[in-house]
Amino acid sequence: MAFRQKDPDSPSPRSLRDELGALMADSLRHLRTRGELLGIETHEAVGVWRRQLLMSAFGFGTAFIAYLLIVGALIGLLGALFSGNGISLANWTGAALLLGAFHFAAAFLILRMARRIGREAILFEYTLEELRKDQRWLSPEKKN
Repeated sequence: MAFRQKDPDSPSPRSLRDELGALMADSLRHLRTRGELLGIETHEAVGVWRRQLLMSAFGFGTAFIAYLLIVGALIGLLGALFSGNGISLANWTGAALLLGAFHFAAAFLILRMARRIGREAILFEYTLEELRKDQRWLSPEKKN
């Protein structure tokens, strides 16, 4: 009984264990790639959210300063009214009202810019597209 040597050029039959190992390796490589894509897009999304948060905080801070200026000016005007000196906007109260109005306008513009940053950003675009492709591939064909 002579043993035959395997021909190195002939394809050897692969066992089920080999096939499952190759499938697992391919699946892990696929998941690793998807994870890297998700990580990159998450980093970009955090940058967008950070920029939007900073713009919103700056806008609300500006609105708060405007509120303080206008309340201070109104207190000054009410004090002048009750003291009998008459209401005049030619002093610090007029300047405070003008600065308050300017701050409210600036806060409005800043908050609109922050809102636009959030609306214009398309977050996780590629990851969601890959998930849609996977969903189409995995969904059963509709049979007529």
